[in-house]
Amino acid sequence: MCIDNTPPAIREYWMAQNPNYIAALEDPQYQEERRHIRSTRSTDAWQAQFDALSPSHPKATIPEWVRFAKRKKQSFRCFVLGWRESDWMLNRQSGEIKQVGTLTVDHTIAAANGGLTTDANTKMIASVANSKKGSKPKTYEELREHLLNIYELYVPNFDELMAIRSLRAKGCKKLIL
Repeated sequence: MCIDNTPPAIREYWMAQNPNYIAALEDPQYQEERRHIRSTRSTDAWQAQFDALSPSHPKATIPEWVRFAKRKKQSFRCFVLGWRESDWMLNRQSGEIKQVGTLTVDHTIAAANGGLTTDANTKMIASVANSKKGSKPKTYEELREHLLNIYELYVPNFDELMAIRSLRAKGCKKLIL
């Protein structure tokens, strides 16, 4: 079992939101993901400042196991675009290709506009969608239409995937076609 350092008030809050979330702690996929993240990232000391907030506060901590459970519930697909975390997208304007990547939390009603951190008010979306939406009162349909004018799903062939892996191993962060 994964060690859970979630403060009791936050754990109880999310268990009340959805009791099934706690199962993420036992999920082998979650445990492997946490091992990988811990080996590549320093501890999240900044997160402790939000632990003291009411769990429903817009800037309250959402435990990693809740984020994982929400991502899994959505089949690791962006709520806006429908693309998987492992999919690639092509920016039609710049020619840059990048992976969708780990989904991020989006408040349907933005925290800046009074939206609380609740199960019903949070969705997991691609970071590119989250950064475009920000705190603007856009609907997910408007956001989807806007993003699909800029990005398209890209399926690299085997040789391209090998080249991407090789370039990433050498530290390359951006790929432009």
